[in-house]
Formats: sequence, structure tokens, C-alpha cells
Amino acid sequence: MPIKRAQRRRGYLPIDPTGCRKGAPEQARRPAGLTLSGPGTLGVPRPLFSEGDLVRVGPLKAVVANLVASTDLPIEFDVWRLSKELGFYHDVEWTHFGVHALSRGLGKVLVYRSGRVVLAGTNGLASLAAAGREFLAELAGLGYRVGGPPLWRLDNVVAVIQLPNKIILEQLSDNETETVEYNSEVFPGAIIRARSGRVTVLAFTSGKLVITGARSYGKVRSGLVAAMTLATLAAGPRVDRVG
Repeated sequence: MPIKRAQRRRGYLPIDPTGCRKGAPEQARRPAGLTLSGPGTLGVPRPLFSEGDLVRVGPLKAVVANLVASTDLPIEFDVWRLSKELGFYHDVEWTHFGVHALSRGLGKVLVYRSGRVVLAGTNGLASLAAAGREFLAELAGLGYRVGGPPLWRLDNVVAVIQLPNKIILEQLSDNETETVEYNSEVFPGAIIRARSGRVTVLAFTSGKLVITGARSYGKVRSGLVAAMTLATLAAGPRVDRVG
């Protein structure tokens, strides 16, 4: 299903792992085999393989550490049966969901009795696609039919970036009292919350920033740009090595 031109103008394209400029054709901006279909969603028509994704943030690159995606299948799962046949972790006191570890380091799947499926633990769109296909193949082997390829909604992207300078967290907190929380006795890093939305960035003295809560690579980029602007105002000495 093509994305409407108006949606692209509003920034709904959730994924741009290639680092292409905004004016690049839509086909050039997607990894092959990955179908975008609406705000914050992605389809998995065939497997992809990659070691991980990078998000360009100016001259630096953020490394994707974890992706969480979900979909709702038109199935009511027998979680007890799945736990027996697929080796799910299933607590008898919690009968509505189970946890299944996929092969080849493709993360884990949370399966809910209602048909909700959550993929977690991959670090790129290619491995996320492969994880989705592997789990659907396992379901097919048990006789479950889901129809066409489901659309996986990207729920959370966790990414890490190393700045060239260390960050003086006390100064960062003093400069931005409304958006920055810092208490060294509770947590070793400062917490930068976006003024709008659900994105949070953790800033550490070493110059490392960890972003979580983003639902697209574009949100990762914009959230890190905002945090880096604040960190620049509280920059310390240069870091010997920048990853």
C-alpha cells in the first residue's frame, strides 16, 4: 500500500536507514524487500539480512541497539500449546502470554492469547524482518494461518551515539531545568525529556547519548539533534576515541 504524498510531507515515513537525502526517490530510501504502509508501520514480505543499522546525525552516526515491533494477528492463540510445541517460556500463573527465543540471535517474541505479537531484541530492520518471517514460519508449521504478510508497527527504537566531547552533567542540568533531570545519587546519567512526544535521551559524562522511545529513525535523528544541541552548551574535554 503506497504512502500518501501528504503523509510523507508530515514526516510519517518511519524508516530511512540508508541515510539518503529527503529528496531521494521513495524506492531508494527503503531497504529491499521492506514495505512501508502507513504511519509508523512496516511490512515484512521476505527475509533480509544485516548486522545492524546506523542513523546519520550530522557528521556522527548513531548505532541502533534494539528494535521493538508489534502486530495483531487474527488468531486467538493457545499459549499453553505453543509453550509445549515451540518451547515457550510460560508461567502458569500468567496464562495470557508467553515468551519465545528465536534462532540466529533474532531476539525474542512475546505472544499474547489475543493475537498480539511483539518482536524485540534485534538491532536492524533486516534482522527484524527475518525474525518476523521465522516466527510466521513456525506458526505455519503448527497449522496457524494468518493470511497475507502482517504489518509490524515499530514501537520503540533504542540507539546509542558517542559525542566527541565529554558532558558536564551538572552544567547541562543547570542550563535546562525544565527538560533535564540529574541526580547522581540516583542515576549516573542525566535524563533529557522531549518537550513533546515520548522520546527520552540519557546523557552520560563520557559523552555517550542513549535515545529510547522513538518510533522511527527520523525521530531518533531529531531527538538526538536536540539533545546534542543541549550537550554542546555543557561540553567538557574531548574524548580520546569517538565511536
